[in-house]
Amino acid sequence: MGQSSHQGRVDKIPEFQTSATMKRIHLAMLGVVLTAGLQAQNPSYTDEQVLKAISTRTGGEIESTEYFRVAPPEEAWTAFGYLSQWAAYYNKIDLAKRAGGAIAENPEVEKYVTEGMAKLPHDFYNAGERGRFLYPLGDVPAPWALRMLGHYLTDETPMTVIGEHPDYDASPNQDMAITGLFRMGFSDAPKEDKKYGYTPTVEKGWRDWWKANENRVEERVREINPGYYPPPQVSATATPKAVPTATLVATNESPAPPPMITSKPNPTIKPHPTATLKQSNDWMLYLGAGAILLIVGGIIAGTLLRRK
Repeated sequence: MGQSSHQGRVDKIPEFQTSATMKRIHLAMLGVVLTAGLQAQNPSYTDEQVLKAISTRTGGEIESTEYFRVAPPEEAWTAFGYLSQWAAYYNKIDLAKRAGGAIAENPEVEKYVTEGMAKLPHDFYNAGERGRFLYPLGDVPAPWALRMLGHYLTDETPMTVIGEHPDYDASPNQDMAITGLFRMGFSDAPKEDKKYGYTPTVEKGWRDWWKANENRVEERVREINPGYYPPPQVSATATPKAVPTATLVATNESPAPPPMITSKPNPTIKPHPTATLKQSNDWMLYLGAGAILLIVGGIIAGTLLRRK
């Protein structure tokens, strides 16, 4: 009788109720997985750990943001490019801005960046190279950086495609310049279109902004960097400052590098041969596989329950 009574209660459960219950279970499982994933993708690291991770990646020795003020231009810009890319991922916007203030006072960086960018054709396939020069400018509060962004915002040179026509998108210089201008953080910046990205309306807004401010560059830069002053001129006989070396003591594991922001790998930035950064996202594969197994198991259980 006990078994018959139990069976009767199961038969009285409407199928839609069982289905709804299983959907709630599946959604709860998915929520747990997504929450864990978001926490894993936005880890908390100290400034020293992030700088050490960049040191390991580039082969340099970066103890503090002072490195960006005195290092040779190519080394300083390469390391700064990583920091600018990783800033949002590791919640280190403030660190990137401080490093940007330092690199703004590096007397050799302006020439390196402007000449390096000028040598690159506006071609589809070198978006990674162009982005290496343009994207980080948004974190450099210096008049030359703002002028450079304004120049490429209004540059009418069309983007060419050398070789076979690609099947994916790449950013033109105008879009990269808009990204940099937004990152500079001007109080009267045009409104960003969160839904559709860099629409013609957004581009026109920045063109109008630049037309109104291209003769007020020094003034506008002081608004976002009150401590800015023109870097000292380097004489031919000047002795270059020594690049500070790292004295960090590793207390915790250095962060793993996030994906590059460009659609194409940058061939000029390669991991240092002695790089030992641990990839921290591998366990996400196991977590995702486990979640899939749980969901599939729930579906099977729900199917069997409905058949009873």
